[in-house]
Amino acid sequence: MHTHDVDQELVDAATEVARTRCQGDRHTMAAAARAADGRIVTGVNAYHFTGGPCAELVVVGSAAAQGAHDLKTIVAVGDRGVVPPCGRCRQALLDYFPALQIVVATPTASAPSRRRPSPAHLRLGRPPARCAVTVLTGCHFGPTAPALTAVRAPTPGRD
Repeated sequence: MHTHDVDQELVDAATEVARTRCQGDRHTMAAAARAADGRIVTGVNAYHFTGGPCAELVVVGSAAAQGAHDLKTIVAVGDRGVVPPCGRCRQALLDYFPALQIVVATPTASAPSRRRPSPAHLRLGRPPARCAVTVLTGCHFGPTAPALTAVRAPTPGRD
């Protein structure tokens, strides 16, 4: 297992975009990615009943438009805090960036599992109390998925 530090600046950037731009039904998720040159690229989803791109895929397109063709880490944030990419996004991210690190929230054993986190977590700039932040590498969707490398890291906003 490889140890990866959580890019707190990246989590904070996605949280700020979610807090300030995701108001209403059309934009419900934000994502931020760090490019190899250190830039942070952000984006929001475009929800529509016919489908629409998730925030992670919007970030991939925005990064390409800005000339950032090598992304190293990505995170998505919504009203539930840090959330994992959906299966379609995991596959697209793997295809575009096989070594991409994905920051996700993982449940902690000591927290109640039935409690739904409130949108206040976005206003506070941190994921729900029941989540710790983890970095995944080699994330893949499908029956031939490689083993995930996961490392627990400190929860943002907590000591």
